[in-house]
Amino acid sequence: MRSIEHIVLIDDNRTTHYLSKHLIKCFDPSIKTTCFSNGGSALAYFNSLSEYSNPQFRSIPSLVILDLSMPDMNGWEVLEEFERLRLFHMHRIDVIILSNSDYDEDIMRSEVNPFCKGYIVKPLTIEKLSNAITILRNGFMAG
Repeated sequence: MRSIEHIVLIDDNRTTHYLSKHLIKCFDPSIKTTCFSNGGSALAYFNSLSEYSNPQFRSIPSLVILDLSMPDMNGWEVLEEFERLRLFHMHRIDVIILSNSDYDEDIMRSEVNPFCKGYIVKPLTIEKLSNAITILRNGFMAG
């Protein structure tokens, strides 16, 4: 399994940022975590990473944890933009949905997205995080 060195969390809820960062640190203190409150800020960040020509000067995230329900740009719209970014095609950047929604339609929609490797219903727990990271390369996980 590929190591996870950098996780980007995109969620409009500051409490989710705090709790997720804490759980990630408990799981593995060496993992860098970057948080964004909206899709636009996250996309600007990923676009800035694409501008660096030398990989040693950038920290490409291995994983994005993405909320679906956000104002201005929802998680599905963010995923559509990820598909347009060359960075996501050049590097193995996986996405796990972290959402309050347990609707089958949302889970099935994430299963067919080429970047989505999992779907977690909030709240994130250390068990859910550990399970997601452990089986990340083994296919889709839901729960």
